[in-house]
Amino acid sequence: MSLPITTLLICLSHICFNPFDNAEIIDIEFLGSYQTGRAPCEWLPDGSRRWAVTTGFNIQTSLQGDVKVAYIEIETQSTQNLVVSLQEGELYKVCITLSAERFKMLKLGEEATIVHYQDPILIKEIRSIVRHTE
Repeated sequence: MSLPITTLLICLSHICFNPFDNAEIIDIEFLGSYQTGRAPCEWLPDGSRRWAVTTGFNIQTSLQGDVKVAYIEIETQSTQNLVVSLQEGELYKVCITLSAERFKMLKLGEEATIVHYQDPILIKEIRSIVRHTE
């Protein structure tokens, strides 16, 4: 009797926690140089201003997937959780998995698109970032 309940719980957890449920999955791999910078100035309600920190990759070579953008922004938090320490200007192999719906929403298949800090690639979408050695 406990086996069906266990199976049911496993199935329910998969349905509830899989970010790509019922979606076509797209894998993207590219070589890109790591870059940090500042986003445009944002005025705050108290009259002060701030500049968000940006982190991303200038895409040099697409290895897998139909990505056509020249630059991809990634969540700043994701760089703090990486095993590899990212260095400005260094080349990395980046592997990303996202739903076809999100790929379309970010317009990654269009050359004119710029993926910026307000809608970056999320931590859960990054499979790996590895320093590229030739």
